[in-house]
Amino acid sequence: MSTPTDHGGPDEPSATLALTPDGRPVYDRGDTVCVIGAGASGLTAVKNLKEHGFGVDCYERETGIGGAWNWRHDRSPVYASTHLISSRPFTQFPDFPMPDSWPDYPHHSQLLAYLERYVDHFDLRQHVWFGTEVVRIEPVAGDRWDVTTRSTGGYGPERTSRYSAVVVANGHNWSPKLPEYEGLAEFRGETMHASAYKDPAQLRGKRVLVVGAGNTGCDVAVEAAQQAATCWHSTRRGYWYAPKYVLGRPADQVNDLMLMLRVPRRVRQWLYHRTLRLTVGDLTRFGLPKPDHRVYETHPIANSQLVYYVGHGRITPVPDVRRFHPYAVELTDGREIDPDLVVFATGYLTRFEFLDPKLLGDDDGVGRPTLHLNAFPGAIRRSPWWACSSRTRGSSRSRTGRRCSSPGCCGCVSTAPSGRRRSPRRSPPEPGSATRVGSRRAVGTGSRSVTSTTCAPSSAPSTSWRRSSGEREECSGAEPRSRERKGAQVSGLRIVRGREWARPVPPARREVLSTLPDLEQGRPPLLFVPGFGHGAWAFAEHWLEHAASRGFPAHAMSLRGHGGSEPAPEASLRAYAHDVVQVVAELPRQAVLVGHGAGALVVAHALARYPARAGVLAAPVFGGWGMLGAALRRNPLGTLPALWGGRLRLNRRQLFSPELPDTVARAHLTRLGRAGRRAQWRLLFPGGLEPAVGNPPVLVLGSPDDRVVPTAALTRTARRYGVAPLLFPGMGHDLMLDARWREPIDAVLDWLVKEPAPTVVPV
Repeated sequence: MSTPTDHGGPDEPSATLALTPDGRPVYDRGDTVCVIGAGASGLTAVKNLKEHGFGVDCYERETGIGGAWNWRHDRSPVYASTHLISSRPFTQFPDFPMPDSWPDYPHHSQLLAYLERYVDHFDLRQHVWFGTEVVRIEPVAGDRWDVTTRSTGGYGPERTSRYSAVVVANGHNWSPKLPEYEGLAEFRGETMHASAYKDPAQLRGKRVLVVGAGNTGCDVAVEAAQQAATCWHSTRRGYWYAPKYVLGRPADQVNDLMLMLRVPRRVRQWLYHRTLRLTVGDLTRFGLPKPDHRVYETHPIANSQLVYYVGHGRITPVPDVRRFHPYAVELTDGREIDPDLVVFATGYLTRFEFLDPKLLGDDDGVGRPTLHLNAFPGAIRRSPWWACSSRTRGSSRSRTGRRCSSPGCCGCVSTAPSGRRRSPRRSPPEPGSATRVGSRRAVGTGSRSVTSTTCAPSSAPSTSWRRSSGEREECSGAEPRSRERKGAQVSGLRIVRGREWARPVPPARREVLSTLPDLEQGRPPLLFVPGFGHGAWAFAEHWLEHAASRGFPAHAMSLRGHGGSEPAPEASLRAYAHDVVQVVAELPRQAVLVGHGAGALVVAHALARYPARAGVLAAPVFGGWGMLGAALRRNPLGTLPALWGGRLRLNRRQLFSPELPDTVARAHLTRLGRAGRRAQWRLLFPGGLEPAVGNPPVLVLGSPDDRVVPTAALTRTARRYGVAPLLFPGMGHDLMLDARWREPIDAVLDWLVKEPAPTVVPV
């Protein structure tokens, strides 16, 4: 069991409000939110509630995180060969990407490792109480909820705590839905639900009948084709079997590219049918039933091997089962087959053992709750409640367990009164004002912006928050009826789509230099991002070792095409931001991003994709025609070639102060490289910046004597974040290499020591 959280763990003494019917006290947890389940959805809820200033208690009945994806758990439906059916960009959390080195379709063990890294990176484990199961949840007066818990297995006394809101994220792929067939009880062969299937050895040498044509049923049928003596696959209707790759790319990325290009659904359906007919042919000639629906109208079945084994005679398609006999199974077409083993891949029931089904609109108790927006029980939609359920009546949604198109479905955050959120600890500085620093060691005083961003969960799984007809939202494998724009707002949720999914950035080898402190002091790691032409070496000269000497784990990276990273002459600004988020996600803890020059612009884009502890923009080059004009006036010969895709050559006067010895300055100039042409051109048209995820504090610093970034441009950048720029007179553009390099890094480190953690401002 984890230790109590900083907001008070469940075992911390709290006010006793009342007594339960059996005389036990009820402990008031104040404004704390209760999260049930530490799977993908529960962890997302914990992270985002914590990020938005709420206290969180998470109860997990197992001894580890991961939910259905942790094969060690008793209720996990994962089997040995489970892989995702959605590619990495559609599975990962948008603010915590999976490594580029992973395959397009990761194995379930990799997804569990990913969730483990997610928990440790954002320090969520302290909020999770393992080995604790929820016995019941009861609504009480004042829109509060009494949650009764005990040790898993029924050991120990029960404890009741009162919470202001509850998030139900217990998953639904654990209660098997078994069909009822005439004569099934008299069948002498072996029967099992797919939830009990773990290894192909269970099928070896047997005559196997697989009932069900979902993704799990198709997987089991394919493994039976490889291991069993005979395999029959029983389906009630025809389906479209989507290949995992189309035109050499993951199929979901190709489809999303067409969505991004706004290709009408009818056209996409025609293209899919035409492609399938040209590559596979008519599926009915293999004995498969003809689909009774168009593609994209139901949850997709992604399996590239089923048709292959059907064509090789290793899988025999058969219709639905009519009845069972002691030694045979009768089909609806009158045929009889004699399987040794029947595997029912017939899905699961959505069950909440600790809740009265009537609270969820499931009056008959059949495991089909009726949820407003697929998240809120209709009868109590105004209460502070958030239910994460991945399958509801009348909607097709991506599945959380087994082989799914998302590691979890994320619902809507119920907005508590603004008084329950943390407020900023100080007011913002006067816009346009600046703090001048002339001493050897300066303390940064820039404050974070108090402009509140949307309360959307930044870690909602990237598998499509889509707007459906009317006002309902659904996370669906089926195609939405209406199309959304990139960045569209859906009931307060910002949709991150477009090229991030349809055309992922290709991987590249990146150089990362690290210097760690001799003694771990619990301070956040720093990731330094150099500007165009510079590499990690620029920070390794002084700043890395100095930051480590003050207890900060320090890392510096080279963007692709720079330093020791892989050459990339056509790299874009999006690729650079992708590199930053990839590197920072590999760090053990939530990090501070420090960008210099054009690297500050890269960091600004990365802050919209990663919830950093803080952001530091040193001598930020955000581009624009005004900055180009200043560069042409001061260094026309070095600037003009960059307009035609050539190398941008900055001179000594632009980068360094006169205090730096000429020999040292020339040595630094010889190490400068070139940025990608597309990234350089992007500086001419910088466009708008998305808001930073998690409202991190931001520090902007530079020099009034910088011959690359005019003071007016520095002030405009600081005004974007509602802060005052921190100025270091007499220094050049390359603050980390100049003669007085200690002053800015000490100011940054002092600011980080004093700056509180990111908080949410009342809307």
